[in-house]
Amino acid sequence: MSFAVLLVLVGGALLWAARGLVIQGSRGVLRPDGPGIFLDAARASGLSLEGLVVAIVASWRGQVSMVPGVAFGIVLVALAGGVGAAAMAGRVPLPAPDVEALLLPAVPLAAIAFALTDQTVSRGEGLALIAVYAAFVLLPAFGKSGDDHPPPADRAGRGPSGPALSGLLGMALGVGGAYLGARVLIAGGIRVAERAGLLAGFVGAAIVGPGASARTVVGVARRPSGEHPPTAQFVAITAFGAGALGAAAFVRPLVVDGAAAEAFVAAVAIYALTATVFLGRGRAGRLTGLAVIALYGLWIALSSMT
Repeated sequence: MSFAVLLVLVGGALLWAARGLVIQGSRGVLRPDGPGIFLDAARASGLSLEGLVVAIVASWRGQVSMVPGVAFGIVLVALAGGVGAAAMAGRVPLPAPDVEALLLPAVPLAAIAFALTDQTVSRGEGLALIAVYAAFVLLPAFGKSGDDHPPPADRAGRGPSGPALSGLLGMALGVGGAYLGARVLIAGGIRVAERAGLLAGFVGAAIVGPGASARTVVGVARRPSGEHPPTAQFVAITAFGAGALGAAAFVRPLVVDGAAAEAFVAAVAIYALTATVFLGRGRAGRLTGLAVIALYGLWIALSSMT
């Protein structure tokens, strides 16, 4: 078991480093008035690059029961670790995002629920989930004017062979590191499931998913002293489950075991609680944070016994 835990830790560390390389490299390659607009939109919508890689690699390796857990685990750790922990630790309550940002993730969640009705996710359903998530990410980007982004002149004086080449190298190293980290993390998750007798869906949700998305959550939460964490991004990560699930199902049809289904129900319950509090009070304080973390802990306790 100790070797399995080591694999999980090493895989998570590799994914953590890989995300940083990809983000830094993309800044030297993608123009902010071109493809960079869509990259910014994806990041603002809670896209977890490393989580997506883990879901796809797990599906490609035949871990079709682990993948749904991974997708829902990313959502759970974002809500519990982001909104819940931030509300608990903050000196003042978290401000609510605008109503549109708060309610739009319900659409991808509804699409996931429809896809899970027969406890499988086919390639066709995967394509539909990808389309729903792509619309969730890209439609707000088309609504922004070009003035919202730095002009190309900001990059004047930088030769194409310098920053662009180093950026491409950084992105290539990051993608390679993400693939390697995903393989190691998944291998650790498989060993944990075998040694502890746990369902693959639970291991995906409680171990692999959080390991894959730790850097995303920390990156969103990291703000200068005195600033609130961007609650809109934490809520938006709720929709990421549709993208990860859809992409993985397109690679190989998925099977949703009981533990993964429970993780989805827990994610919906925490999202509903958070959205209700934000809509009703306009903020979330320590009591809400405590309730969110308690729900997360309750899911862990109950699901680990199945």
